[in-house]
Amino acid sequence: MCKFQQLAERDDGEVRLCTNCQSYRLIYKNLVFTFNRIGLENFKDNIEFCYQENLEFDFDPDERHIVFDTRLRGFQFLFSLQEVGGLMSLIQEAMIQESFLPQHIKKDPNEKC
Repeated sequence: MCKFQQLAERDDGEVRLCTNCQSYRLIYKNLVFTFNRIGLENFKDNIEFCYQENLEFDFDPDERHIVFDTRLRGFQFLFSLQEVGGLMSLIQEAMIQESFLPQHIKKDPNEKC
């Protein structure tokens, strides 16, 4: 069973790291994502790209107009620029906090999920 260490928390979301299997749980509003390290980094890169791509447009930052494709056919997310910025910031904070965790917290070899 996963044993989570909280890395970042905000009113609208949080990021946790399982110290057993090294999976990341990103909870944002009513969405829950589970990633390995590479998946989290790829998601962060995609979110940053979406943010940069949409900064130049004159949209209301609270209006949901950013379509985020997934690998599932016909399944997409719709975000506002404000939400994309919040997600990006939450993930960045979690990655910074993780770098300060002691090694023994990052991996517990005696436990399995």
